[in-house]
Amino acid sequence: MFDQTNAIESETSGNEMAVPAWARLHREMKAATRRRCAWDAEHARHLREAEAMRLWDHFGCVTILEYLEREHGIDPRTANDRLRVSHALGELPLLEAELEDGTFQYSHVKELTRVVTPETEEAWIGAARGKTCAEVQHMVSGRKRGDGPDDPDDPDLRPRWLRVEMTPQMLAEYRALRLTIEAEMGHRLDEREVWQIILGRAKAGGEGASTPALISICAHCDRGWQDGAGFAAELDPAEIACALCDGVHLGSVDCEQPGRKKPTLTDKKRARILARDHHRCTVPGCRSAQNLDVHHLVHQEDGGGHQDWNLTTLCHGHHVRHHRELLGIEGRAPHAIRFTWRQRNHDEDSAHVGPNERQRAHVGSNEGQQRREREQPARARFGDAAMRAQVRDALVDMGWSAGIARVAIDEAIANVGLGVPIEGLLREALRRCPKPLG
Repeated sequence: MFDQTNAIESETSGNEMAVPAWARLHREMKAATRRRCAWDAEHARHLREAEAMRLWDHFGCVTILEYLEREHGIDPRTANDRLRVSHALGELPLLEAELEDGTFQYSHVKELTRVVTPETEEAWIGAARGKTCAEVQHMVSGRKRGDGPDDPDDPDLRPRWLRVEMTPQMLAEYRALRLTIEAEMGHRLDEREVWQIILGRAKAGGEGASTPALISICAHCDRGWQDGAGFAAELDPAEIACALCDGVHLGSVDCEQPGRKKPTLTDKKRARILARDHHRCTVPGCRSAQNLDVHHLVHQEDGGGHQDWNLTTLCHGHHVRHHRELLGIEGRAPHAIRFTWRQRNHDEDSAHVGPNERQRAHVGSNEGQQRREREQPARARFGDAAMRAQVRDALVDMGWSAGIARVAIDEAIANVGLGVPIEGLLREALRRCPKPLG
């Protein structure tokens, strides 16, 4: 194809003043487009590297989506799209090279990664070269991942658009229903998956609030355990602090006269705080409406009470970040709360608790628990708790709920023990997570 830009450059290379303004502008815009394509390719590589090292952990963020929005100004919808393309390009080096060279623009690559696989990569690149974005969209439409450009398209795969006009009340009810379905499935769903489930059955809406924690805490050493279907998983101090903010106290369970069941907050108080905060995490920029805890701004051990001004709604991820001293929260709810983020030092990356806390001795009458402790590896037990917390955070970032993640981790530990590396524990837990729909 004749390239008018090259012709203009060759004719006027000796006399820059003779280049028309429109030709100069076109040349500069083409150069900027090539630079943008190279940046898009580099950004995709950066995203893969950031996920591999969990970069967001160093900035007190719960997920990479929060990190990208807070530190780079990328909204979550765009970030999700960028992450999808980044994951696909990690297996498609030829397509990534075409993007970096400027042969394809990001809009082309975004469409191609919906169907291209390493086996069909060269065929799709050849078929899409020279096409506009609209033409590439038409080529991709009606084909599934793994199909070639010459394969017949399937009309059933072509999406049909349905425009639905809702009142604000209907929209609120739909959003609540969607949260309920996602909590049941254990992972995030796109609009099509949500409507597929809605059309199959009707469900009542939900609040997104987490179930108050039920854990065992030793009265002598303040260490705590959560029962995972018969397996007692020790919690780190941050998890225990979260549970004490919003938990259910059963009293002593191994004495002749058991204590009475007593929640930290009454159901009425908890429901009022969640409603006041619109069933959303109050951390600026956080959009989480699931796994919500009620947090005491002035901690109870520091004299904080259950007054409404001392209570705010946090997602479990930010709640744990606060009790690990990565997120400062102070002030009065609901309109005078101050949030401060702290970067974690390199010395703090290996664990979330102090060395003195790891070495505390457990004193009590539970002989079975003491036997399990003696059988644990010689390494610090709170190091194991930190590893469990990191694996759980990784599973939550992948889309599963914190409850499903905890059960999967407990089952994995029951199968392989705590002597495996963190990567091995994560792989074992992934095998026990429910598969996404689709």
